[in-house]
Amino acid sequence: MEGFSDLLEEIRHQGGPLLWIMQKKQFIENSKKSPKRSPDQIKRDVLNSERLRHVISKILEKSGEQNLSRSEIESEAKKILDEMAHDFDLKYVRLLGFILIKIFSSIYKHIFYNSDIIDHMSIVKHYPTILLPLHRSYMDFLLVSIVCYHKNLQLPAIAAGQDFLSMSFVSKMIRHCGAFFIRRSFGSDELYWAIFREYVQQHLSNCDRPLEFFIEGTRSRTSKSLQPKQGMLSTCAELFMRGHRCQDIYFVPISLTYEKLLEETLYSNELLGIPKPKESVSGLVKARSILNQSFGSIFVNFSRPISLREIMFLTNGPNPSNSSNLLNPSFIFELNKDQFKQIESFSFLILIQMLRNQIIQPISIICTCLLLKNRSKFNTKLEISLNSLVEQSIFLKSMLSNLGIKVYWPAGSDIESTTNLVLENLNTHHNLFHLGSLIALRQSEDLFESASIYIALCSYKNQLVNYLVRVSFVTIGLILSSIDEKLSLDQAFNIYTFMTRIFSKEFIFRPGDEAKDFNDSFKYVINTSLLLERKHGLEINLFNAKKLIFLLVLFEKMVKNYAKIYSVLAMLIPPDQNRFMIHAEKSIVKEIQTRIFNQMKGKNNENDFLFDFEVLSLSTISNAFNVLNSIGVIENKNVLVLDRLVYLKNKLEYMNGLLQFKLENLINLSNQLEKNINTSENTDSIIEKSDQSEPNFTPDNFVKYFGLKKNSKI
Repeated sequence: MEGFSDLLEEIRHQGGPLLWIMQKKQFIENSKKSPKRSPDQIKRDVLNSERLRHVISKILEKSGEQNLSRSEIESEAKKILDEMAHDFDLKYVRLLGFILIKIFSSIYKHIFYNSDIIDHMSIVKHYPTILLPLHRSYMDFLLVSIVCYHKNLQLPAIAAGQDFLSMSFVSKMIRHCGAFFIRRSFGSDELYWAIFREYVQQHLSNCDRPLEFFIEGTRSRTSKSLQPKQGMLSTCAELFMRGHRCQDIYFVPISLTYEKLLEETLYSNELLGIPKPKESVSGLVKARSILNQSFGSIFVNFSRPISLREIMFLTNGPNPSNSSNLLNPSFIFELNKDQFKQIESFSFLILIQMLRNQIIQPISIICTCLLLKNRSKFNTKLEISLNSLVEQSIFLKSMLSNLGIKVYWPAGSDIESTTNLVLENLNTHHNLFHLGSLIALRQSEDLFESASIYIALCSYKNQLVNYLVRVSFVTIGLILSSIDEKLSLDQAFNIYTFMTRIFSKEFIFRPGDEAKDFNDSFKYVINTSLLLERKHGLEINLFNAKKLIFLLVLFEKMVKNYAKIYSVLAMLIPPDQNRFMIHAEKSIVKEIQTRIFNQMKGKNNENDFLFDFEVLSLSTISNAFNVLNSIGVIENKNVLVLDRLVYLKNKLEYMNGLLQFKLENLINLSNQLEKNINTSENTDSIIEKSDQSEPNFTPDNFVKYFGLKKNSKI
């Protein structure tokens, strides 16, 4: 692919893994770096820091009757730091690198990285640098380090969870490769917080090596992005906001895309409620069966570095002063509310950049085509002919390319080469598909197994929908706003903002960017002639109906699933209690999943167009539940207001029905146009018509649900 190099191919040209790993290395380092410090010296500097001495004194003052001595607290601090700190050693890097490349050469066809990586990473010579990869797999940090090693970039110090400590051999190995281990939660442990902050900030201020952490906190099991976490980011930004110790910090978003995830089945099972197995060496040994499988290609895309100073100053103005810090020593620094908001906004900016720089793989297009073709068929009935799948894949690939989305498509635009590409991808994912006279999702008599396969299919579709969520929501808003065939831009914006609020846990929307995102997406809709601007207003362009229909149905089932979740949630609440106290969120989420599963198992779902297997995902249910706090259905974090929940459920059902009503009309008009101009192609071959009965729509109902006021709770 243009602009990308194949790491595995380059290693083969250099004589193979052994010659490659044993090459003499001269890593690009920071020119302003202080005298080189060993891992032990870094630990000594942390233990002797003013910050830590100050916190130990505070703990002694508070200890009271506990009679803690300074030596006891210092001993505890050393124990924490020994457990946390990395112990970088290039010998171990070479050993692990050799093992990994041997494994990767066996299971991956290609590992692509962007060829301009050195241009992007030259900033590491001059400023503290932080690498921020998307987190989709355990492979993420290994791949980033291998690419850095290959291009002679200083290997990063990597923030890792303490889960790995249960595997002594593995934790020792990756500790020597630069990993430092932190708790998932620090709570109010002042000593741990102080050691963590000092350790991280010393790496930055002394430019020992780049830092690397996952802004999402943990792996995404759905291939959608998780909401950004501000803890590690604010610790890094704090150093810059002090002003005198750090003039700037550069953040490098890194996008990774997998043709097939190693954890594919594991993720599907976790989303259905099976706890993930505890990390262990025995589990690692059992996983050796993957060596006999093919996992396709990987893309590692290093984005252009983002300057924290530039974002904070040019975008938000000068740093808000924090008078409470003026008289304090430099190590006593607290971010104020405005600074926290700046960091939050910055975290969304970084995450959106990561998502936009992902490379779409053919399997994402194939899975999306299969899911959208079968609009009214339930779950395991998904099927399509090979010819139809090839035609739809070419159509969707072309549409994505026109959107400016980078698509990896190692085939021509002709039918024959695309057919071979589609079959190759289907064979790589033979565990998901049955290849017969029709391409079909693998079926099982066990409902759980069928759900697991379906959810895996959705995860590959989700790689693609991250790009299209804004333009799709805008298109839905415009089409739903067309009362009496006139499209209302104001009403469309109201519907768009409603959808971004309801699905804010599913996708990444930067706070405050609603109007900008809407306008940018609206311009795309106009510039690509999906809608036409006439003197009397906006008009649907039937010649581009297929693209329009695709954008309308892309999130159709998500609306249905949320409506179903809220319907079941409402049934859990006694009808005489309009205000219901929430005590255990996890148990409620699990109960919703169980009830929907039982409905499916009881075969009550055949004619129920309001949900599909993705509604069983604990991620979907949790996101639908958690968003109720931000839209006013749940007050004070634990009081659910029933009438607001019922209103929201009815609104989503109405919205779904109205959308289907509009879609059927659009498909009919498009088919009639094609018939009139004597084309053999039929829109119905791209997106099938739904055979569901629709509610009766009236302007009154529209005003009831979409005549939104500024002070509306929902």
